[in-house]
Amino acid sequence: MENLGYITDCIFHRLNGVIEDKDQYTVIRTPSNPTYHWGNLLHFEKAPTGDCFEIWLEYFRHEFGEDGSHVTFAWDEEAKGEIDRFLSSGFEWDETIVLRLDEPKWDFQANDQVKVRPISTDAEWRAVIDLQIKMSDQENTPGFIEFKEKAFATMRNIQDRGHGSWWGAFMEDQLVADMGLFFDFDKKLGRFQSVETHSDYQNRGICKTLLKTVMSDAIEEKGIRDLVIVTESD
Repeated sequence: MENLGYITDCIFHRLNGVIEDKDQYTVIRTPSNPTYHWGNLLHFEKAPTGDCFEIWLEYFRHEFGEDGSHVTFAWDEEAKGEIDRFLSSGFEWDETIVLRLDEPKWDFQANDQVKVRPISTDAEWRAVIDLQIKMSDQENTPGFIEFKEKAFATMRNIQDRGHGSWWGAFMEDQLVADMGLFFDFDKKLGRFQSVETHSDYQNRGICKTLLKTVMSDAIEEKGIRDLVIVTESD
């Protein structure tokens, strides 16, 4: 893989899943969270061509069975490829942008009412889960809450193993924003996760303050400069 988005995705897959290199593709599995679409997929080097639809589906069935809960494909090439057959068959096209830190700049006023610290207690982890669910548009989607709880159990386990931290921004002991930053085995690459601010506290510089604190810790305390964030294209 050459795409930094997928390379840093694999930080989590290696820590909490299985990565298998096959001749035609790479299999990524998360046995602890089988409904995680981006943790159970096939990754290809090239974008799909006109004859890929049936071939890729057969690859997926071979690796994951035919329960039909989801089918997810990804590819390294920065091209959309020939996806009309996929779209007409019910697939959704998802495009993200990968941002890589060049040089940190702190040219903004931090919010001095915000206290930033790593999440540690059971109550704080529960507050993170509740905020992430509240700020999503899938709160009432069947299985979503269970998925989020499993995902954050994984993040807590990765933090306990020393590969990064989940951070919270607090105002008067209320969690108002949170994000994760985790590192690869060599601690050369860092990847942000699920940056979120409560809707009642947006546009107050809280997320910037949180981001500055977390990046400062990574750069100044841990010596990591290669930081990556992946965001929706819009």
